This record gives sequence, structure tokens and C-alpha cells, in this order.
Amino acid sequence: MEKRNKVTAALLAFFLGFVGIHRFYLGRTGSGIVYAVFFWTTIPAIIAFIEFLVLITMDEFTFDRKYNKDWLIHQGYNLNTYGRGQQMVHPRHQPRPAINDDFVAPRKPRPKAQRPPARRRPNPYNAAGKQKFQEYDFKGAIQDFKKALDIEPRNIATHFNLACCYSSTEDEERAFYHLDKAAEYGFRNYSKIEEHDNLAYLRSQDAYIPFKKNNYRIPDAPPAAAEPQQLAAPEPESDLLDNLNEQRAQTNVPPADLLDQLDRLGRLREMGVLDEEEFLEQKQRLLGR
Repeated sequence: MEKRNKVTAALLAFFLGFVGIHRFYLGRTGSGIVYAVFFWTTIPAIIAFIEFLVLITMDEFTFDRKYNKDWLIHQGYNLNTYGRGQQMVHPRHQPRPAINDDFVAPRKPRPKAQRPPARRRPNPYNAAGKQKFQEYDFKGAIQDFKKALDIEPRNIATHFNLACCYSSTEDEERAFYHLDKAAEYGFRNYSKIEEHDNLAYLRSQDAYIPFKKNNYRIPDAPPAAAEPQQLAAPEPESDLLDNLNEQRAQTNVPPADLLDQLDRLGRLREMGVLDEEEFLEQKQRLLGR
């Protein structure tokens, strides 16, 4: 690619500018044709003379940026750094910067490739429990949700679903327990508790009012008043079982002894003699249900 010369362009504008020869030389073919068509009007000659004056007074920097732009790019010049008053030096001929041995620029550490966070696999027992819950198989859903809690003991949704299942089977105590756990671990959608159809049985219980007033948590039992006399030593487990069996044989439990028997049942459950199901069964027998 040939570089256009400023002096040549100015001489062509002076002698042959009336027919636009300088415009063709500068790569302005369209305006050159206009000059050639209207040369007889002398207007192109006047404009060409003005362009002669402009070209002859134009500095090398402006001329190159305007008419030799393609040549500069082809030769490898950076037009952003090629400024007015600077000498045109080809990049291959530019001196390399001196190396200072006393100072070595620190290398920037390469960013470590970050692995995407591993996706947690969904708990399969939760999905199975929801499927059985929708099919009204509450007992099967309870078993699956319990297995899900073995994997994620603090899962809020699982505790809430268990509360719905136990409420549907009218198991008041377990329903309150799991609803309390859901609130403890961060469940705050209280309107869902008030509107969920499967919690209707729980809302109808007397214990629901203090439960709701305590921000949907099981209220703490008030401390028992200390008696001045020395408390009797607890009976051995075998004696408690024998007394319980004697009470089972009676068809009617005297009202005065009913609270005492319920207290004994609670003590047996706390000591691990009775599990939760046996405790509820014995409790219903004493209440005559």
C-alpha cells in the first residue's frame, strides 16, 4: 500500500484541481467526479485553489490521519498513540524499555478456579411422604417423614408436614411437638397454621390457645410448689408396674386417685419404662375412652 504525499496532492490541486485530479489522488472519488462534471462553471477551480492552500499549510500529522489512515494501520502504527508533534517510528524499531534489576514487579496471582457449589440431593423420603400424604395415607407418610428427619433433623417443612399428619390422625401431643419444632427452627408463616385444613383438629383443642399466644410454641410448665415436708422416695420400677397392673384390673378408677395414676404414668414414660404409644394407651384406659 502506497503512502500519499502531501506536496504531490497540493500541486495536483493547484494545476489540475479544476477537474478534480487531486481528489482522485487522495481517494475521494465521488467528489472528484463532481469536479470533473462541473469544471466548466469555474467553481471547482476556485474550490481546488482553496484546497491547495489548505494542503500546503497542513502539518504532516493531520494529513496522515486524514488521508493515510489505512497506510498507518497496515504498517502497524497505533493511531491512539500517534499524536501531534511525535515522530513516526515503526513499532519494530522502537527501543525497548531498560530493565531495572533492583526492582522486579510482583506477579499477580492467578485467580483460583472456583468450583460451583455442589447441589444438595433432595431427600427421597420427603417426596415419598408427600405422595402418601396426598393419598391420605397418613400413617405411611408419618413413617417416611420420620426417616427424612433422620437425614435432616432440623428440616422445617418436614416437621410441619408431620404436625399435619398427626393432627389428621388426632394425635394432639405429637402434632404440637412437631409444630413447636418447626417454629423453633425458623417457621414464621403463621397464617398457614391458621388456614391449613389438616391442622383443623389441632386448632379445636384447648391447648391451642396458649400455644398460639406463646408464638406457636409449647408453653413451659409452671414450676411445682415446694412442699415443706420431705418427699417420699420414688417407688422402684417393679412396684410401679405392679400397682399399674392392679389399676388396670379395676373398671372404675376413683376420681381422687386419677391424677395420681396419671402422674405415675408420666414418671414411667420419663424413666423409659413406657414408650409414647404405651403411655397414650394407658392414659386413654384411665380416662375411660
